[in-house]
Order: sequence, then C-alpha cells, then structure tokens
Amino acid sequence: IYRYQEAFTFLKKHLYKQKYRKLNILIKGNNLNVTSNLIHFVDYASFFMNDKVKISKILFSKKSKWSKSKKNYWEFNGEVEVLFDNSTLVKVKSENSQTKKIYSLHKIYNDKKIYEIKNSYNTEKAVLKFENKKLIFSCPFLSNSTYKEAEKILFKKKNIKLSKLNNIIFLYSSIIKNFLKNYNSFFRLKNNKTLPIT
Repeated sequence: IYRYQEAFTFLKKHLYKQKYRKLNILIKGNNLNVTSNLIHFVDYASFFMNDKVKISKILFSKKSKWSKSKKNYWEFNGEVEVLFDNSTLVKVKSENSQTKKIYSLHKIYNDKKIYEIKNSYNTEKAVLKFENKKLIFSCPFLSNSTYKEAEKILFKKKNIKLSKLNNIIFLYSSIIKNFLKNYNSFFRLKNNKTLPIT
C-alpha cells in the first residue's frame, strides 16, 4: 500500500536524486499487526530499490511472542529485522496499545540524513520531515487505495502502481516461511505447516 501513497512516492524520487546505496529503515507504531502488515513495510523498501534487490535474511527478537488476535488466529508481537542483499535493513517494532489513535512512524536513514514519515490513520494524513522541511500528504485507508488501483486496472490506465506478481510472491513466501518457523519455535511444534494469521 505504501508504494502508492504520496509521501513515499515523493521520498523515493528524492532518494533517487541522492544516489543512495543502502537504507536503514526503522518502523515503530501501535497495533501495527505485523503478521499482516510486514509485507507492506518490506514492499515499500523494495519499491525504493526498484524491486531489484532480494531479501537475504529475516530475524526475530528473542523477546517476541505470539498472542491470540481473532478466533483461531494469532498475531506476532515484537521486533523483526529484514535484511536485503545490498545491506538495506528494515526493522519493525510493534507496541500493543489501547489508544484509538493508530499510527506508524517511519524513520529512513541514508548515510547521515534522516527522513521521517508519520502516518496518522485516524486523520488519514502523512507528515514527511526532512532537511528542516515539513510536508503533509494524504494517507488513505487501504480499502480506498485498493479501490483506486482496481479502478485503474478495469479502465486499463497506464499509471498502475501495484507491485509485480513475481516480486510479491517472492516477498510473501520469504516472510511467511520465516513467520512459520518462528511460530513453530515459539509453540515448540514439529512438522507443522499451518500458519494461523490473517
């Protein structure tokens, strides 16, 4: 979803001009639903790199745990690190909170420069801070963004921003395999091939 949000497309163009080699991305937030949304975080990192760099490793913090989210489904809580072949790192830290103000804070480090994007989902606004500048963009809900992209496909428009199928399959398979491994380790399961997440 982030690859077609204005704040992230703007930042990609800016980073491209900087001719960066690798990025360190730190994502924090409350109730991030990491099992569902890690793919979106990793996807926008891949988007920044033109979908040309593969995942080399996924690591979970030892303090991570699994908790019941919905009936018969589980949610991962803790820290995840995703490392790409070019040493770009995506680190996600989810915190459980009872607050109704749901947000995600993205800090992108490029050498000594820091770019910060805060998505406030209640107001559907994204604030980008960099080089003493502050820009505000729209931050629509996933359902609204998906509708717009589906509409482009139906009307055969050319500016479709969805990821290529083969790239999504690679990212999803890598993430799901590692989540399953961590899930089995947490619950001490053997030969389990079912990952009960949404």
